[in-house]
Amino acid sequence: MKRLKMAVAAAVLAGTVVTGNAMAGSNGIDGLLLGAGGGALVGQAIGRDTEGTLIGTAVGGMLGYIAGNERDKGYGGHYPPPQPVVYGPPPPPPRPVVYAPPPPVHVVYDPPPPRHVVFAPPPPPRRHHYRPVEVCRETVVVSERRGRYREETTTVCRDRGGWRDRGGWRDDGYRYDRRDRHVRW
Repeated sequence: MKRLKMAVAAAVLAGTVVTGNAMAGSNGIDGLLLGAGGGALVGQAIGRDTEGTLIGTAVGGMLGYIAGNERDKGYGGHYPPPQPVVYGPPPPPPRPVVYAPPPPVHVVYDPPPPRHVVFAPPPPPRRHHYRPVEVCRETVVVSERRGRYREETTTVCRDRGGWRDRGGWRDDGYRYDRRDRHVRW
């Protein structure tokens, strides 16, 4: 009896597939429904349990949806409707061409109005220097060495970074001797 029910279900499913009456709205959904039904029958026939039926349903539904979706795309099946061909009388012959020379060109020269020239004195010279003018001051630096205090006179100059020491002999190109600096112990 069980086999008879399976055969009847398979025949009904095959009849639905052949006639194409699933009518779900698109070929992709039709393929999903029919593939899931067919996969369930095949899974039940092979596995003879619930697990085989569920696996067959999933695989059949997926393959049915893929096949139906490809049918929806319709590669190259859509052509524009043919245009009606209307036959009428032939067009009239072209008109004869008559050549006439163009009219002569008259050139009228109109000089531009005189320009008003205003003489202004030259601007004052700019007072930019290659280097900005340095502002330098003599400072006394008191330092401690081995418990003794020492006063040293140095020159500091102002630049963009603030007040900076001239740096001694490295910047001036002159090496200072001990006698060049004012040192009091």
